[in-house]
Amino acid sequence: MVRMTRREFGRKLGAVAGGGLTVAIASPGARLANPANDLEGLVSWLIETPRDRLVEQIVCRIRAGLGIELLAAAITQAAARSVQPYPDVGFKYHAVIAMQSVYRTATRLNGHDRWLPLIWAADYFKRSQATELGQSGWREPGVQRRSPVSSAKARQLLVSALEDWDREAADAAVVAYADVGSPEAIFDLMFRYAARDFRTIGHKAIAACNAHRMAGLMGWRHKLSLLRSLVAALQNHGNRPNPAQNPGSADRAWHHNLARVDNLSDHWHRGTTDPAATSELLEGLRHDSDTEVSDRVLALLRRGVAPASLWEAIVLMAGDLMLRNSGIISVHVNTTVQAMHYAYQAAVNSRTRALILLQCASFMPGFRELLPARQRHIAIDQLQPRPLDSVGDDPLDEIFATVSDDRSLATRKVLAYLQTGGNVNELMARARHFVVYNTTGVHDYKFTEALFENAALVRGPLRAAYLASGTRYYNGSKDRQNRVITHALPVLRALYNH
Repeated sequence: MVRMTRREFGRKLGAVAGGGLTVAIASPGARLANPANDLEGLVSWLIETPRDRLVEQIVCRIRAGLGIELLAAAITQAAARSVQPYPDVGFKYHAVIAMQSVYRTATRLNGHDRWLPLIWAADYFKRSQATELGQSGWREPGVQRRSPVSSAKARQLLVSALEDWDREAADAAVVAYADVGSPEAIFDLMFRYAARDFRTIGHKAIAACNAHRMAGLMGWRHKLSLLRSLVAALQNHGNRPNPAQNPGSADRAWHHNLARVDNLSDHWHRGTTDPAATSELLEGLRHDSDTEVSDRVLALLRRGVAPASLWEAIVLMAGDLMLRNSGIISVHVNTTVQAMHYAYQAAVNSRTRALILLQCASFMPGFRELLPARQRHIAIDQLQPRPLDSVGDDPLDEIFATVSDDRSLATRKVLAYLQTGGNVNELMARARHFVVYNTTGVHDYKFTEALFENAALVRGPLRAAYLASGTRYYNGSKDRQNRVITHALPVLRALYNH
């Protein structure tokens, strides 16, 4: 391969941000699902159809004209009505909150491949539905509507219930607010409280991002189940005492930051980019406590540093932790950063946005402390490339074969590939292919899509290092094909070859 200068490399990767590496903000007022199709009918069908008949019947509906957007919207709705975010905002509840990642993967594939993520997600929903029925028998309760109230009153009722951590009152309040509030105002509130505490290692922020994106897909008139599900997730405090009366360590940064965010100037977000500030914050994220980190962020904002430089440091810290230990905690660092940055962009209130930035930075020490004691001592800004062995062959074949054998080595090969002019879009396409075909679970989808969105926030040569860090969690070409995909492929191929 032809070697590039650091400046040429930075320009090449920077150009990709306008292509494959992007952060798309949905509009909940949009109606991407075809209104001519019967969303409610498809939701009911998904809920009632036995799991062992699902694949063939979905393919029959594809043959009859089912659209990819409608299927994604229906799976999301069915999951929100059949799987609750209790006892955990995670595990089986991923049937709801992973849908934005699954859908984003599907829309970037071609031919019959684009249906595979959604067929897999439908099967995963049926598995989660069965788990819920076995554990609790829960189904979405009926709506208890109150007398109509003004938008201001409905918002006040919801804020009061959220502050009190009162699940039942919050459910009634969001039903009332959904009738009279705007999508922007409602989600601004959701984003604020999704960033409130560290109890669920970021799943509340992920749930809010997912709800916003999927509401944009299915249309605002179909919002209620998704909003009720999200509010229930935001109120989950596990088996611990009510945080309104007994706040714990997971709430410490929130109360610390609430007391300080109002002291920011109205122009806090209008700073200038500063690579030195990015390096300074990254070093602080590696060593400081949660409140020390947020104080550092506040000081940098007051110094006139642009928030983009601070988000870049947070993303690099997520890559740092993945290099140290590629387990489930580091996966959730990256997915949480993606979700919170999405919320930061989508929120309309300046103070909400500032709180989200401070909270995301404050979460990093919490993630850092959750990592196992056994870690690799590798910093993202010190990662070294390893030249590829192949000459003339497709280097991605070598990389993804190496992923199956030695992810540490594959990580360094990805860095070499990118630093010598490798095509970022082709790398992402290959990674998505193995997410779909060899998936081991929802985190493959969540992590890979989060990684690609986060990479758009990193400038210059360290973008390659961040993308390379994700190799620690990629699926390889020699990994076993997923059982559901193996079942679906011949049925889909028969449809496309018909």
